[in-house]
Amino acid sequence: SLSGPASVTLDEATAALVAAGVTVTVPAGNDGWDACSNSPAREPTAITVGASDEQDAAALFTNYGSCVDLFAPGTNALSADYGSDTISSTRSGTSMAAPYVLGVMALYLQSYPGASPSEVSTEILNFTTKNALTGLGAGSPNRLLYSFAYPLTSAPTSPTTTPTAAPTSPTASPTAAPTSPTASPTTNAPTASEPVRDVVSSFISFAPSIIGGLSSLYDFTDGMTGTCIDDGGNDMYDCGNSIYIKRPGVNTYVGPLTYRQSTSEATTGVGDITYTTYKSITPGSFIWLAMFYSPASMIDGVKIDGGNGADGRGSATWGALGVSSVDSRFYGWYKSVAGAGDPSINQLIIAPGSSWTQSASSNTDSDLHALTGNGTSASRVYYLLWAGRSGYSYSADDFRTTMNAFLEAIGSTSSPTSMAPTSTLSPTSPTATPTASPTSPTASPTASAPASCAEYMFWGYTASGVYTISAKAGSDLPESTVYCDMEEDGGGW
Repeated sequence: SLSGPASVTLDEATAALVAAGVTVTVPAGNDGWDACSNSPAREPTAITVGASDEQDAAALFTNYGSCVDLFAPGTNALSADYGSDTISSTRSGTSMAAPYVLGVMALYLQSYPGASPSEVSTEILNFTTKNALTGLGAGSPNRLLYSFAYPLTSAPTSPTTTPTAAPTSPTASPTAAPTSPTASPTTNAPTASEPVRDVVSSFISFAPSIIGGLSSLYDFTDGMTGTCIDDGGNDMYDCGNSIYIKRPGVNTYVGPLTYRQSTSEATTGVGDITYTTYKSITPGSFIWLAMFYSPASMIDGVKIDGGNGADGRGSATWGALGVSSVDSRFYGWYKSVAGAGDPSINQLIIAPGSSWTQSASSNTDSDLHALTGNGTSASRVYYLLWAGRSGYSYSADDFRTTMNAFLEAIGSTSSPTSMAPTSTLSPTSPTATPTASPTSPTASPTASAPASCAEYMFWGYTASGVYTISAKAGSDLPESTVYCDMEEDGGGW
């Protein structure tokens, strides 16, 4: 960690490192003055870090001002010391704060090793916690470091061989969707939490495929903590995307609900309805999901509300998309605010059945968009959000394509209350889809497994508790349908 008086030589050396592809974090300095007086803190290509204390206030000693990019904890930090291999010490300073940012940077580069210094810097700054700090010096950004789990690039891989026909039904139509499992739905039935976990896990893995058919996407900020997206970048929002829920027989919505960024659900305080939210942050494929789940089918309304940043410009359009071609039980509704110059706001609500009433505001500054069940409640409703660059306008067909890609990714052809991922999409190849979908296996789940089930590629799931494996993973393994026992590993299957 290095900080000192203004030095052109030090600034140029830092800039040269960044130009060579090295992301550099530097301390703002501990002088209590403007960081623009220090080097390399004043070098704009470096990430300059000020110090905050245990009360989320600017540390008394920290430098401040427009040359600071963000703040991180920098008082009473416990760390290893140089005295021996076992000694530790507690210290304070911006040289304690900068390593925290370095750690988050390392997490990001572990997932995206090819990211450039500017991309790393943008990611870290985009996902800071906004307006949480007090006592900041003049010109300082109110941004506090936020560390979160980036989706790893080593996501589940798809079969290297694209099947051309279903293993148990060679004459299946190329457009046929997977049929529902023939096994009893009560066998090995998921608990109440499994549908939420399974859907969100599939969403994380397949997000690039879900949104891969769209152009001019904008990687919006925020949406992982709080109850609204404060800005989203380039004045996309004015505290918008607040979500609300209601049950049958009650006209009042409950909310705004707190963002989760989790595969596990939280209660809503409305009957047995639970929910979670998750924002996929794969660069170039930012998409946000909210899932509402109720085993007793108590979901009678979902509402999105708040303020947009359009400032009266552009236009708001909305409408029904009709039934999904992937699963005929699900229908879609969309709303788009586009043409304002700010990033466009694109909302897609997916619900079972067509007996829902859509309402929305034509005021481009209002984020109001609601779907009401009129007494015909549901066990689950999905809400997807993405943004388009410079007010880009997406067509109804774009929304329809995204709806079908999402339903295919989460494997929605399973029971409406016991979904499990059965996607035929590839997380790394959005356009690769099989020409036919496998039908449900009828063979006994006690059929002998190969020497190593892990050698075969995942293909499908049945309610009897087995995976159907039907792709050759390499070398001399036979092309055949086999059965492997299901095991839970780290919250996934």
